[in-house]
Amino acid sequence: PKVVKVGPLTKRGKVVKNWKKRFFVIKTNGTIEYFADEKLENSKGVINVAGYSVEPQPKSDVLKDKPHSFMLLPPEEGMRKWYIY
Repeated sequence: PKVVKVGPLTKRGKVVKNWKKRFFVIKTNGTIEYFADEKLENSKGVINVAGYSVEPQPKSDVLKDKPHSFMLLPPEEGMRKWYIY
């Protein structure tokens, strides 16, 4: 798959609810892969965004006071919501 965009973002952890800076790679196949640093070695995870919707600047307490924030909302109940800024 072709890379569409690469850059730093901050995401909220799934288990430990702290904020972690990651380097994201958005690909044409509908996946977003993220890494610990700009070397883009040792993937930390992959988000398959098929079916997800984007809520820009959500009015969520989790993202309160986070500029340029957005949520990735899952297509089904029980799937992970992604909080990113």
